[in-house]
Amino acid sequence: MTLSATEDKQHADVIYTDFAKAFGKCGNDVIAHKLWSKGITGKVERWIFNFLTSMTQRAIVNTVKSRSSTDKSSVPSKVPYLLRYFFSSSYQTDKDTNYSTVSSFADDTRIFMRVDNIEDTANLQSDVNQVFHWVSDYMMFNENKFQLLRYGQNENIKTETINKVKSNHTIERKSNVNYLGVIMSEDLTYTSYHKAVVTTARKMTGWITRTFQTRAAIPMMILFKCSLGWNSVAL
Repeated sequence: MTLSATEDKQHADVIYTDFAKAFGKCGNDVIAHKLWSKGITGKVERWIFNFLTSMTQRAIVNTVKSRSSTDKSSVPSKVPYLLRYFFSSSYQTDKDTNYSTVSSFADDTRIFMRVDNIEDTANLQSDVNQVFHWVSDYMMFNENKFQLLRYGQNENIKTETINKVKSNHTIERKSNVNYLGVIMSEDLTYTSYHKAVVTTARKMTGWITRTFQTRAAIPMMILFKCSLGWNSVAL
């Protein structure tokens, strides 16, 4: 979408949203509805729902145990990540924005729109307002973490227009945004992403050389590959 807009020499705005504690606040009733909508019913649905709703928790301090309590709204932290990803998407509803395109992956959602004039900016703001209607009783946005990337050469739009969140705070414009582990840049280059990868590689190489005495090729290569795997999320 962004690439096609720039190829057509059009300006494009992309707003990156952020949910506050999305994994922990996804309601069990919403999860049950999501299971049903995906065709997961019967014993499998009951097993998953019972697993979520029957979980209890308590605190232990110096061998002293608190009373057990049932967590009615959150997704258990011990659920495997892939299953948590499915659950975390349960709050997502049909994207009924009027002007922009909305794409989501788990709890990462972005709003994209081609912007040629001030009227388009107003339309994008209308869709941002509409996005807040998706939030259920269990979910809420972290409005301070909304970010705006502005692609294109139209400096008047970049400097004279703004977008706001529900609390009327201006969405901060960024030159780079980390989205799904990839650094997106206003200038459509991968310079910032490459710098981040090189910096991480240098840090891990330094850690390996400080920690291990061997400099043999095979163990050094194994250690380096493992260190990159450990830090792949940070990249």
